[in-house]
Amino acid sequence: MPQSKHPEKGGPDWPGVSAMNDDIHRDLMRYDDIHRDLMRYEEMVGLCSGSNLDDPDEAARDFARYGQEYGAPADAEGHPAYSPARIVRFLVEVCGHSYNDALAAVVEDMQGWLCAPRDDLPKPKDEARAMRAANRNIIEDLFDLKVTRLAREGDREGVGYAWDVTRELMALEAPERRAKPAR
Repeated sequence: MPQSKHPEKGGPDWPGVSAMNDDIHRDLMRYDDIHRDLMRYEEMVGLCSGSNLDDPDEAARDFARYGQEYGAPADAEGHPAYSPARIVRFLVEVCGHSYNDALAAVVEDMQGWLCAPRDDLPKPKDEARAMRAANRNIIEDLFDLKVTRLAREGDREGVGYAWDVTRELMALEAPERRAKPAR
């Protein structure tokens, strides 16, 4: 590979590549900011660790400040669950990213996941019931399913499963949470 005349850019010395590298570098800087903030969220809720080596206490401070409102819901075993709705809100409301960029970053992140074997998936009705039993926010659950469909675009079976869970979730009666007014 030819050596670059611009070692600080690290790119090869091919015609037109230097300008392209500058554009890519600018895109990567935006990418780095939003994905760094996505990792910041994931560390705050306990989904990963070591996202900010320069400030290892950032996650604890973030959790103290934002954990109540933006923290991840728990799965059936009590572990933090990935919630696209809360992540998008955090990226927009706390970090200042646009909704479009935040949603795109979350979808891209989810597209990088390995898919579970189809045989291991619960029946859509059981998954919907588990979501309701977790006593989470139904609007967040429906948004999370929508983001799952976006992330699985091109995977007909995965998108179909997310739609089936969505339909089942929407059809379930909500657990009674508030006392009905006396008549």
